[in-house]
Formats: sequence, C-alpha cells, structure tokens
Amino acid sequence: MFQPTKAVAWVKAKFSPRIKIKKDDSAELQKLLWTEGEASLRIYFKALIEELLKTELAAHLQASRYERSDERKDYRNGAYERTLATRFGEVGDLQVPRTRHNTYATKLFDQYARRAKSVDEAIGTLFLNGSPPGNWNASPKNSSGQTYPMPPSAALPAKSPPKIALSSRKKH
Repeated sequence: MFQPTKAVAWVKAKFSPRIKIKKDDSAELQKLLWTEGEASLRIYFKALIEELLKTELAAHLQASRYERSDERKDYRNGAYERTLATRFGEVGDLQVPRTRHNTYATKLFDQYARRAKSVDEAIGTLFLNGSPPGNWNASPKNSSGQTYPMPPSAALPAKSPPKIALSSRKKH
C-alpha cells in the first residue's frame, strides 16, 4: 500500500505545536501534496490497467492461468512493456500480456498507441482552437465541452520551441 511518507514527515516537522506557520510553507505543502497525489494515482491507475488486461486475456483464452482446458484458444507468452500517456499523466512500464500465437489484442487501447484517445482529442482540440504555445497549460475541452484536468507534471512548456535555421548548401 502507498504511504505518503514525505508529505507526512514534512507536515509533522513544520506544523508541530511549537512552530509558527510561515506563508511560503503552504505553497510548499501544496506542491508536495499534488506531487505525491499524482504519483500515487499513477501507481493505482497502472495496477488497474494491468488487472484489466489480465482479465481480458483470460476471457480471450477461455482459460485461467495454469488451467488445462479443451476450450483453450492459445497460451500466455509473457508480457511486453509499454508507456502510455493518459490524462492523469504518463503511466510507465505497463506490462501488456501477449500470447504464443499472437491472437490477443487488447481493447483498452490501440495496438501501437502511445497515448490514450482522450489525450489525442485534447491535443487536437488545442490545435483546432488555434491555441498559442503560451496557452498550452490551460485545461483543454473535448467536443462535448467537458474539461480535462491537467496535472502539473503533464503541463507543456510555456515557451515555444526554438526555431532552427537551415543552412543552404551549394551544389558543385
């Protein structure tokens, strides 16, 4: 189970009855809280996705792990790692199971997708709205007007990327 040790230790050190609270302490506490909250959310979200993938594979194979069955379609063959960008941040080292004869394809995300569809939709919305690079940190909206929350770690840079000058080459 996840234990927010940094935040708890910080609060105990800063907010003991003998110490007066400073104004800048609240900003530091909020930053620490959101950082640890995002990290724990990604950990639980990763575990949820992996459990869904295992359940989906068992339904596809028509047999649970180590079960011998005449209805079995294929056999498990380990897993491969995938990094998936979601609206909750990047979920790294996601274990996606595979089968021996490659008959299984997950329905949670596309086969070669590196981003969830909600992230692609948010990027498309930002592009279509003509959002300048300085406004990228605003929360995007989908076609139905729902706002996607953008965690601080998923925020894009406030500055536009540097322009690269191409050198001209003369042909001999």
